[in-house]
Amino acid sequence: MCIYDSPLPLTQGSPTGGDYTGDGVVFGHFNPAESGLGTFVITYTYIDGNGCSGTATSSVVVDECLGLDDQELTTVKVFPNPSTGNLVVDAGNDKLISIAVYDNLGKLVLNQQAGNAATSVIDLSFVADGVYTLRIVTANGSQNLPVVIKK
Repeated sequence: MCIYDSPLPLTQGSPTGGDYTGDGVVFGHFNPAESGLGTFVITYTYIDGNGCSGTATSSVVVDECLGLDDQELTTVKVFPNPSTGNLVVDAGNDKLISIAVYDNLGKLVLNQQAGNAATSVIDLSFVADGVYTLRIVTANGSQNLPVVIKK
């Protein structure tokens, strides 16, 4: 995320009803302006009526997004589009770092590390039909691309 991005609602925890904690977490949202720059761990904790509990963690990187290293790319390709769920992300000669998928309300539905490969396959067969935005980060910048899921 960029330091100037709007707070991101944290709603993907399962089962629902748990609590999010960590630097930058305020009232169920991750606020990059609150956390500052760096890498932050967000923890989701759930305790049910029987006292059974579980936790999950995820990391968020907050950057200034002001330098040449954060330039907007135009070379990444995503296909097929529209798709029934499986997409190929191709960065050509670049190396993919991560792929985040957001629904039309800005909710994060998938965050996948790409391991510095030139291509990556992502599975969105679990999402509802609609338009989604892929935030693709490579070694040389980032790019936002719309995709249509239609089953």
